[in-house]
Amino acid sequence: MFIRTLVVGLVTGLLLGLALSGLGWLTGYPFDLILLDLSYIPLAADYNVGWVQWAAHLVVALGVALFYRYAVLRLFGGGAWLGAVYGILSSLIYYVITPYVAPELTADLYSFALWAACHAGYGLLLDRGVKAG
Repeated sequence: MFIRTLVVGLVTGLLLGLALSGLGWLTGYPFDLILLDLSYIPLAADYNVGWVQWAAHLVVALGVALFYRYAVLRLFGGGAWLGAVYGILSSLIYYVITPYVAPELTADLYSFALWAACHAGYGLLLDRGVKAG
């Protein structure tokens, strides 16, 4: 189950990143910058290149998946609703990151709604993936 959770974390993290990058391309919102930029993290700022950004995002996705599988599901039992709520709660990082990388979007509720919808979908896929099999 541990290895499966890692695989699901990588796949769902990749899908979230691709979905937000594509949505950013369609809308003009810099979702990829919000998701991947490391310039505001002191030690990571010197390594703020594409492959490092994606690697950091996927490491976070692994941690989020493991936390969901081994803490959240044990506490709350799971269900699609829980996955969606978990995704939406994880989307609140938007308000921590946007002031640093896209301050013009901090008060933009439409961009946050799109960001949160992608994260809700991520949470649904995460829930389904870690419980399958």
